[in-house]
Amino acid sequence: MNQKQPSKLPNSQEKAKQQAEFNRLIVAGDENVSNKKYLEAIANYKGALIIFPDDKTASQKLANAEKLLAQANADKAKQEAEFNRLLASGDENVLRRKYPEAIDDFKGALSIKEGDPVATTKLANAEKLRAQVVADMTKLEEEFNRLLGAGDANVAGQRYPEGIINFKDALKIKPVDPVALKKLAEAEKLLAQFNADKLKKEADLKLLADKQKRYKETIVRADQLFTEKSWLDSKNQYREAIRISEVEKYPKDRIVEIDSIMAKNSRDKLLSDKQANEQRKLQGEDTYQKNILAGDANFGKSLWSSAIFYYREALKYKPADKYALDKIDNCNKMIDSNISAERIQEFNSYVQHADEDMKAKQYSSARFYYGKAKGILPWENYPNDQLKVVEKLISSSDVNGIEAQYFDAIQKADDAVTQKNIAIARFYYQKAVSLKPNEDYPKQQLKRLSSEK
Repeated sequence: MNQKQPSKLPNSQEKAKQQAEFNRLIVAGDENVSNKKYLEAIANYKGALIIFPDDKTASQKLANAEKLLAQANADKAKQEAEFNRLLASGDENVLRRKYPEAIDDFKGALSIKEGDPVATTKLANAEKLRAQVVADMTKLEEEFNRLLGAGDANVAGQRYPEGIINFKDALKIKPVDPVALKKLAEAEKLLAQFNADKLKKEADLKLLADKQKRYKETIVRADQLFTEKSWLDSKNQYREAIRISEVEKYPKDRIVEIDSIMAKNSRDKLLSDKQANEQRKLQGEDTYQKNILAGDANFGKSLWSSAIFYYREALKYKPADKYALDKIDNCNKMIDSNISAERIQEFNSYVQHADEDMKAKQYSSARFYYGKAKGILPWENYPNDQLKVVEKLISSSDVNGIEAQYFDAIQKADDAVTQKNIAIARFYYQKAVSLKPNEDYPKQQLKRLSSEK
């Protein structure tokens, strides 16, 4: 007997359970997608498709979750790569001591992996290094300012070498700092001026000392002659003292006293032998003075032989007279050197030109003209003494660079002029003009050389 088989189709109650489970899995998958738990969502959607394999909504949600998972994995890989790049960049910036950039790199890495111990440690180390750099820079800035202050104090106290050292030390900290560079240049300029003023003061003091010495020696000789009652000789000595120092009252008073004594002696002893001797002495002095004046007049006219004659006549009355002897010696030198009146005038012109250049601090030009004067009368002391002063002034100017090249070119050009090497002289004067276009001396010399062709 055939028995009826039970039906395999789910009844309505079981179908309702399947639908409820399907719906629960879909809702759970959607929630996991919202929370970016893509693996759990995929498991939910696959579970729903086991219940209803042909459900399009579940299939679409599964495909979307798998796509989101793939994108998330890709983004994670990019973040990991960026994290590692930022760490490597930070490490490189630390090696290069670019600490602010390194700190930005490590903070960027921590924004990707918050709390990462490696990035946190690297960030702390970079911040510590930056703090140390800031502290070191602060110390250097303080030292820089201290050196500037010390330099200013030394310059204010005219301790220029010490001030220059301070400013140079400051420039070791900040090599191109405009303030330090300006202060250094000013200190070096003040030092050069100080040295120049010091040399001038020393020269002035020496001249004054020499003048005082000559004045004192002349007064001693005059007083001795006065004691010996050599009235005219002592009077001449007092006059010489006045020529040395016109402001002194003593020699003027002595001359007044001598004139009074001589007047009294002349009145009281007209008939005595002593008066006669004195008269002869006065006549001899008068003749001596006349011959000296005649000799000087001929000397001034460059009539050397005539001048020698009158000086020798004067020596008959004062055989040991130094003035007449020196004048005869100078005349002989003039004759031996064939010095004419024109050459004497040229000598005086060169000396005057050189003196004017000295006052204007045109030392190269002064050196040239003193040298020209020396070439005419080499035995004269004045040009030789002034040349020594000029050389000291030039050497004490603390020259360097272009200034040193300029003085070297002028020296060589002047030497070439002396040796009559015109081409060489012109070359070095032109070089001097190129070094210092505003200087008149080399231009004047080039003009002179052109006119002497």
